[in-house]
Amino acid sequence: MTSSYIKKFRPDKLHLISAALLLIAMILFFSGAYRAFRIMGCADQSELFNESDVRKNRSLTFSAKPVAGALEGTENHNAIVFEQVSKGIMSDYEIMIVNVAGKYRYVAVEKGSEEHRRLMNGEKVTGYFSDKYSSDFLEYISKMDDFYDENSVIAEKECSDSGIIIVDRNKETMSFAWGFPFLAAGLLLLYKAGSPFFFMPEDTPDNKTENK
Repeated sequence: MTSSYIKKFRPDKLHLISAALLLIAMILFFSGAYRAFRIMGCADQSELFNESDVRKNRSLTFSAKPVAGALEGTENHNAIVFEQVSKGIMSDYEIMIVNVAGKYRYVAVEKGSEEHRRLMNGEKVTGYFSDKYSSDFLEYISKMDDFYDENSVIAEKECSDSGIIIVDRNKETMSFAWGFPFLAAGLLLLYKAGSPFFFMPEDTPDNKTENK
């Protein structure tokens, strides 16, 4: 009597690792595609006349040197850096102030990067609107008259809670490529692991009789 077989799904450790790598690859692909799409068709600052033209994640290109100010009792005007944050192990960001689209707003840029140099020189850079550091920015503005001379103080009514995060346009466009190593590793492990399915005899009455 011919035995009946049923298909069973039983992945081993290699299957699970390969699945995790493939999932990471898909996440990186979708994240990279989103980042690339976000900076496509950037608006120029000349197209942004007022706050109604500003919306979160809208990309733009602009050229505006960071706002400079002098502390009380001094005459030297320097770019106002109101916060420094660390992102990851290697990246430090400086958060300064620019006047773009008719409002003062924060601008965050990676310290020591080419984009940082271009911003400080008033050259064109690419970024997108964000509210990530808005609360820190508005709190700083509210306290400026405590330590800056009166000519350097920025009025709160002239500020926006939509800031700008500067990005490297080339890196944003190619960010999806980070998924390829994980895709390759996942497919290699999946090939090595083989099929996660196997066939086993079905527990039928005929089989039971044969096994007695």
